[in-house]
Amino acid sequence: MDTVKQDALKHCAGRIADTLEVNPVLDHLSIILTNEEVEIIKAKPTRSSQSRELIDCLKRKGEQQQPFERLMEALSSYSVGQGWLGKEIQAKYDHLRVSQPCAAEANHAKHNQNAQSAEEFDAAMEVEKIITKFKKVPKIKLSKLDKPLTKTLIEGLSDSREEMAARIDLEDLINIHMSSVLTDSAVKKIRNAPSTSNAFYVFSEALTNGSILALLKFLSGLKSTKQGHLFHLFCTEEFCNELVSVTDNI
Repeated sequence: MDTVKQDALKHCAGRIADTLEVNPVLDHLSIILTNEEVEIIKAKPTRSSQSRELIDCLKRKGEQQQPFERLMEALSSYSVGQGWLGKEIQAKYDHLRVSQPCAAEANHAKHNQNAQSAEEFDAAMEVEKIITKFKKVPKIKLSKLDKPLTKTLIEGLSDSREEMAARIDLEDLINIHMSSVLTDSAVKKIRNAPSTSNAFYVFSEALTNGSILALLKFLSGLKSTKQGHLFHLFCTEEFCNELVSVTDNI
């Protein structure tokens, strides 16, 4: 989703969280939402938290999927009946679009020059490719992945630490997927941490000081524990390209 549309949703975030009827809107958006994303949204305990998760999912969608336009269509549909909310969001978007013409024109020019480069980077799809490739590595070669993370990979993990700490579920990730690639002392510190956020900071420190193998196990573990929606927090295009480059050399 382009930045002006994201800004419009951000400006209307409070209104959306307080009033959006999530379930009927999900029915209309099933064409662009994955089953995992729908499950995550519905698992949130309150309507406002479900609304925020839904909007976050839509913001991560590429412009080619028309997430903003599909949301507007859903709100104005008879079954949802929240056309008034759609009009508020649309009005905010129209205002921002007029006040930010240079950004809009730049985005349009970029799209005309190279449609492929204008598409939003799909972190989930790229990480899926990396995980699939990792699973095909023969066991005899896994030891070659036991090397330190590069500066780019460390910075990517560090920059997302605060937001990851607030959203990640570590229990199954540590118990099932990561215990074999972390030291016993690190696992003990993580399990004894007083809160999830503190536990993640300990985990993050261990991961950034760990190996490429540990990072790949982490990515695979996030997917297996249905936390793939967190990939976008740290798996930038630069991050993924760096990881692909490192794994290509084993």
